[in-house]
Amino acid sequence: MADGAGQLYDSRDGGRTWRPVGVPAWPQSETLMIYTAVFDPYDLDHVVLGGSDTGARVTFDGGRTWAAATGLSASGGRTNVFSAVISPAAPNVVYAMGLDLAELEAGVPSGGWHLYRSHDGGRRFTPVVDQGGDITLPNGPLLAAHPTDPGVLYFVWGTGWSGIGTNIYTYDSRRDRVTTRHNSYDRVTAIAFNPSAPRVMYVGVAEEV
Repeated sequence: MADGAGQLYDSRDGGRTWRPVGVPAWPQSETLMIYTAVFDPYDLDHVVLGGSDTGARVTFDGGRTWAAATGLSASGGRTNVFSAVISPAAPNVVYAMGLDLAELEAGVPSGGWHLYRSHDGGRRFTPVVDQGGDITLPNGPLLAAHPTDPGVLYFVWGTGWSGIGTNIYTYDSRRDRVTTRHNSYDRVTAIAFNPSAPRVMYVGVAEEV
């Protein structure tokens, strides 16, 4: 697991006791908030952390060393990385959702909200989906990578206010397009796939208003 300072911990007794491993992803002198921590399902030494203002950090050696992710800001400025997921089909593919604060301040059409993709495990990201048109990117959306196709990502936006319902978006990197399926539930809170039949998707839904 990871704590709010970007320090990793592991347990060798099923979670009864924990010990810190490696070093924090960010210097203690930096004021930050950790928004997300995602672990490679096949290599727990590969971890991506997303934070406020400081973008993302990635380790491939269990937190002994960390690298700052690049490509999250067009100007090289501050970025909030709210959510991320490592593809179970190809762990070198990492998706993240972030807010480029310089673009937010500049008033660009997307508002600075982007979905990013990395081909090298999280070292460098490229924006692949911008907020705008029919696509809404809230802070920290649910991201679900396709279990067998690293080129496909599902993400959601939904609210019960005014009966808007929920959009489940599908990003297809090969076609470079996003398709939308809408339902009337207030929110989709979880997405999972049948391990023996990966084409079967399960969704957790919420009615809140």
